[in-house]
Amino acid sequence: MSTKYSLNTFKKFFRFSLLLLSFTLVVNGLRLTNMTAPVVADSRKIMELDCHFDMETEELYAVKWYKDDQEFFRYMPHQQPHVMSFPVSGVYLVPFSTDCGRQHCKLQLTKLSRHHSSGAYRCEISSEAPTFRLAAETHNIAVATLPLERPKLEGLQDAYSEGDMLEANCSSSPSDPAPILTWYINDHQAPIELLGEMRIWDTEGLVTRSVSIHFWFVAKSALVLFVVEAASFVGCYGVWSKLNTDREFRNTVRQKVPIILETYYTIGEKLGGDNIREIDYEQWRKEGKLLDK
Repeated sequence: MSTKYSLNTFKKFFRFSLLLLSFTLVVNGLRLTNMTAPVVADSRKIMELDCHFDMETEELYAVKWYKDDQEFFRYMPHQQPHVMSFPVSGVYLVPFSTDCGRQHCKLQLTKLSRHHSSGAYRCEISSEAPTFRLAAETHNIAVATLPLERPKLEGLQDAYSEGDMLEANCSSSPSDPAPILTWYINDHQAPIELLGEMRIWDTEGLVTRSVSIHFWFVAKSALVLFVVEAASFVGCYGVWSKLNTDREFRNTVRQKVPIILETYYTIGEKLGGDNIREIDYEQWRKEGKLLDK
């Protein structure tokens, strides 16, 4: 009786061990390896979302995309139809642009709106029976209408003499949210008493700003030898786009023109995007690229 009981106990323990081992292997199988999404998306452009995953020995059941916990897209390879979409405010799929398979699922969104398309986007993958395991990743995306041109400077001369009056104006190109205009003299922010009143124009929801600077050149003043610069929001779209997609470019800007990178980080944080600053610095530390700090 005692031997029989011990044998049954061993059999139960063996079955449980196999089940536990099977579960462990499954846990190590399904992996969401990478989700790519912009920190800030330009409302004039098409926004691309891409999700990469590794099923290993498991079968893919479904890939689902959500915005603010509302499902707007589903891909199910073993069911008909394979692709389904659902109405969600601010989310508009580009027709016939989806590219989904066993290893990734890429979408393109259009008609972006700052107030309706910004939010938390999640990619969720699940495996077939019997496990029906889930893996997911979420990125916060802020939508904005970025300025397409650099700030426009007017009134600056190539050289000034003692006693001359410097009068200049800086204007931004239209954007949403409103651009941030800042004057700098020799890499230092200009005192507010040197600035004129900020002028603002609003055209079809896009804001243009303009601010002037004026001061006299005085003998032995620190302003006699000077460089005057202006920064607007994120400068031109080309620079912003490269900052938004290329970490190596951001590191180069950090070393050469840190004020531009700081503006980029600040705008992203104010718009509610991912904390790309911390992600960048963590990666640069791992790569040993912060030795110049």
